[in-house]
Amino acid sequence: MAPDPEQAPCKGDLPWLAARIVTAYYRKDYDTVLGHLASDCLFIGAGSDITWGLRDLAKAMSDASEMPSFLVRDARFHVVEAGSPSEAVIAGFYTIYSDADHQMLSSERQRITINCRHQGGAWRPTSSTPRTSGGRSTATSPSPSG
Repeated sequence: MAPDPEQAPCKGDLPWLAARIVTAYYRKDYDTVLGHLASDCLFIGAGSDITWGLRDLAKAMSDASEMPSFLVRDARFHVVEAGSPSEAVIAGFYTIYSDADHQMLSSERQRITINCRHQGGAWRPTSSTPRTSGGRSTATSPSPSG
């Protein structure tokens, strides 16, 4: 029997959820990020960076404390329908810019795919795969005069 569409959870706020998580991540507001994720989440980062579960992800974020914060701009996220009303995929693009206090000013266009599951009355990201989009990337040293 097919699920009743009237009982299906609303997916309209998922782009907002993705923007909130991505922005919090690059601001190093890891408590906000972790507060939205499923306990069995999977984070697939650059290279061989794969982290399973909230506890390991919290440790990985803590260990990466030297990572600078970035500003997130030009974010666009869209919901892609999944095979179940309680599952969804969010796909999107955004650009990160270094803060003015960095030793090197940079920007990078990123793409991300976030898989979500509706559980306990809320949407919970279960996996995330951020990637460089292969687009514009710039890096310059600030001038000594500021």
